[in-house]
Amino acid sequence: MIELLSLGLSLWIGFLLVTIFDPLANLHPRWAGLLFRISLGTCVGIGCSASAYFALVIVGVAQPWAILAIEVPCAGFLTALWLRRVGPASARSNEESSPARWIVAGIFLVALLTVLGRLTQVSIANPSGEWDATAIWNLRAKFLTDQQNWRWVASQQLATRPEYPLLLSSFIARGWKLSGDFRALVPLSLGLTFFATLIGLTVSSLVLIRGTIAGLLGGLILLSTSPLLFWAPAQYADIPLACFFLATLALLFIDARNEERSSFALIWAGVCAGLAGGMKNEGGVFAVIVTIAFLAQRPPLRRAKLFLAALIAASLPAIYQKVALPTPTWIGQAQTGAGVLARIQDPSRYSVIGKALIDRLTGLGSLPGHPLILLAFLALLASPTRDRRDRSAVWISSIAVTGMFLSYLAIYLITPLDLPWQLWTSFERVLLQVWPSFVLLFCRLLPGDAGFDWTRRA
Repeated sequence: MIELLSLGLSLWIGFLLVTIFDPLANLHPRWAGLLFRISLGTCVGIGCSASAYFALVIVGVAQPWAILAIEVPCAGFLTALWLRRVGPASARSNEESSPARWIVAGIFLVALLTVLGRLTQVSIANPSGEWDATAIWNLRAKFLTDQQNWRWVASQQLATRPEYPLLLSSFIARGWKLSGDFRALVPLSLGLTFFATLIGLTVSSLVLIRGTIAGLLGGLILLSTSPLLFWAPAQYADIPLACFFLATLALLFIDARNEERSSFALIWAGVCAGLAGGMKNEGGVFAVIVTIAFLAQRPPLRRAKLFLAALIAASLPAIYQKVALPTPTWIGQAQTGAGVLARIQDPSRYSVIGKALIDRLTGLGSLPGHPLILLAFLALLASPTRDRRDRSAVWISSIAVTGMFLSYLAIYLITPLDLPWQLWTSFERVLLQVWPSFVLLFCRLLPGDAGFDWTRRA
């Protein structure tokens, strides 16, 4: 029970932060706005709590009393501030009901409940998660609960991937520290929370920028993605990383729709990009690509400063780790310039990677609900019209998704490890990191709700 309460405390702090410094302004419908704030608040709350715990570890006071001395007053202050700012409910949005919307909503609800029920069963049956959860992420979390020996997380003598960032392991360690035991419920509940957050972010962001039916269809595409359902309870960092990728890009679209000229959406986008760098090494690459694409748009100096300041602030734990606990990455070990050049010039490696990519794409689902089949069907409904406000967000998001995909291929091309083995063990997971962001970019091209209303067409 303590484990769930500690998780709830972090989520509450994140929700309050996002609600007080609201990125949505007056975007409707209200239910989608609430769902987006809850989902974004989950990412922010977990990131803040993990960063605060890591800071306590560094200064040598990572104890339950210190954690609570920070988070409880913070939650109390934010709650009081939120209650003072709560005003009368805004007018209800003029969102008309339609048969198409109710049908899609019903299908989505049935699929969601079925998937969540099944994932809960899998998590209970396998509470320790898959191999890397036990051997890397959760093992490193155990080191972070030991105030005297926590620096072993960066030891090359242990096969715990010391070059990996510590955000996920720090949050797990915080939960174990508060509960006083290494119970599997902490990483188990965290894995399911991030899966629910990923669905919530996808649906709510698409509803806010495109329409209810587009949002629900985007959620259905994710729910039909079989590997996502397998890895969600695995307790790896890939699904959490996908959440931060998606949150960053969705906030850029929401920032483009902001008519009140508030910069909170842009600030939270910077925060999520920075936290992505603290989740996994790929997140650092994502943060760099997004920053370059954002600055290439030549934004006003004030907006550029806000985005960069938020990104750097959220990246401080990862920066500290790279500076204070430097560890060579596996990609840089046993490498020579001649060896890299030889791999790039080897045509057989391109063939192996290409075949693996086809296998992973065909393995995203099963007939008749394969997500690629759903995307092909929905492509027939894609709207030719474009919202000019989205130009910058589309540019940055497209560059980010394409850049990450190409970076994965480049790593596989030059890896000194056994290529078939590495593709078999990781290609599916890294594709899932950008898959929800791709779904966001695709589904924003769907028509609005009126375009699905056949009663009006008649």
